[in-house]
Amino acid sequence: MPPAPEQQPAEPVEGVDFSLDITASDAHRYDVTIGHRSGATTRHCVDVPESLMADLGLSAAQEPMLLRASLVYLMAHDPAALPERFDLGEVSAALPDYRAEIVDQV
Repeated sequence: MPPAPEQQPAEPVEGVDFSLDITASDAHRYDVTIGHRSGATTRHCVDVPESLMADLGLSAAQEPMLLRASLVYLMAHDPAALPERFDLGEVSAALPDYRAEIVDQV
């Protein structure tokens, strides 16, 4: 039987006007609900490639921190562009400043 998924409780993110509810749904895959200030919620499925973790020099224990920091980064840059399903490797390829900025946040 697989282990129970990890869940981080929904919590406001300091300095921004949204909350994140993150649940591990599989290895390197997370279900994310974003609660917006307007009261609306959006749901997303996010994959965190092991290759990205290795490229950034992060350990497996830092994966949830990378995900949370990446979501905050994306919400600050273009919240309307967040697709329902995406991979952080795609974010890294699409946004040149992502890698440099995100490592300092983890």
